[in-house]
Amino acid sequence: MKKKLFGIFALSGVLALASCGSKASDRDTFVTVCEKVVDTMQIKETKLTSLETSLDEFKVLDDYQELTIAKTMIHFVELLYKNESYPVTDKPVYITGNYVKEGKTLQYNEEYIKSSFNKEKNNVEIEFLGFSSYTDANFKNTKPAYFRLSVDYDFEKNDVNTYSFYLGQVEAEEALELIIYEVYNGTDIYSLKDYSTIKGEITSNYMDGFKTLGQETIGIELSGDYSAEYIKATDDMLGDNYFGE
Repeated sequence: MKKKLFGIFALSGVLALASCGSKASDRDTFVTVCEKVVDTMQIKETKLTSLETSLDEFKVLDDYQELTIAKTMIHFVELLYKNESYPVTDKPVYITGNYVKEGKTLQYNEEYIKSSFNKEKNNVEIEFLGFSSYTDANFKNTKPAYFRLSVDYDFEKNDVNTYSFYLGQVEAEEALELIIYEVYNGTDIYSLKDYSTIKGEITSNYMDGFKTLGQETIGIELSGDYSAEYIKATDDMLGDNYFGE
C-alpha cells in the first residue's frame, strides 16, 4: 500500500516554485512560504471545522500518507530555492529530479513548473506538470499529473492564512481525475471523504490552469538536474530506504 500510494507522487513528479520576479529576496520568500506550509502539516490531530460546503463531504485527515506526499513535495521546493542555481522566474521551468542510490536510478522524474505571488493579494500559486517512471527514462509519452498549491499568505507577518492542495492525474485527453484534495483553514487540515459527490466540480476549477501550463511548456529547454534535492527531500520525509528493494 505504501509503495502504491507513493506511486501517486511518482506520477505527479515533484514540485517547485518560480517567482514573479528575479530578485534574490524572492528566493528567500519562497523558502519561507514552503517552510510555513510544511509546519502546518506537522499537526498530529485534526478536527472538522466550518466549510463553504456540506460537512458530510469532508473528513478528518487520518491518512497521513497523503499528508506525507504533500510534505515531501513542498520540502523539495524549499531545497530547490536554497540552491542558487535554481531559476527565479515567472515562466515555466523544466527540470529533472531522479531518485538515485548507489549509482542506480530507482525513479525517473521530469517536471514543468510555474508559480507566482502577489503581495497585495496575499497570494502564492504553485503549479506543475510531472512525468515519472520507476523503470524507464524515456517516458514522456506517459500521461502527466497536475499539481496546484494555492496559498493565502500574510507577507507582513510571514505566516500562512489558508491553502488548498490539489493533485490530479490525467486519465484521458484534456481530462483530470482527482487524486488528493486537502484544505487548511488556518487551524485544521481536512480532506474529501466522498470524492464521487463533488470531485468533478473541484477538478473543473483547475482545468484552465492545467491546459494553459501545458501550452506554455511546449518547446522550453531543460534548466538542470536537481536529483540531489529530490533525494534529500524524499529521505528527510520518508527515510533513506523508501525505494529500497
